[in-house]
Amino acid sequence: MRLWKFDMLINYHPMGLVLYHILLAIVFH
Repeated sequence: MRLWKFDMLINYHPMGLVLYHILLAIVFH
């Protein structure tokens, strides 16, 4: 798992959280 990278993106870019959920929606669609 490389979730720590996503955590860093979220910390620096709040919108990263939205993008993360969108990514999950696409990957696990």
